[in-house]
Amino acid sequence: MQSKTLTPQQLEGVLDYTPIPNDHNRFVAILTAIKSEFGISGKTAAHQWARRAPNFHSANFSTTWQNIQPVDGVTCAGLYYEAKANGWEG
Repeated sequence: MQSKTLTPQQLEGVLDYTPIPNDHNRFVAILTAIKSEFGISGKTAAHQWARRAPNFHSANFSTTWQNIQPVDGVTCAGLYYEAKANGWEG
């Protein structure tokens, strides 16, 4: 899977303007969108973004990422919208 709109490097810019949610379900939903749109190529950007969380644990991230199954039709459109609302100019 590869995003039709952004590269993984551009995704990093989107995530710079995406706050870490306090809600675990929302956190997993964001990771699911990234994995669904970018596949494994989105993992590095997702990991760097997740590291900003005050309760980040690398092992927990890895387990969560491994357990996420990509979903057809799920994209990062909501992330792009949120990032633009927070100042991303992509």
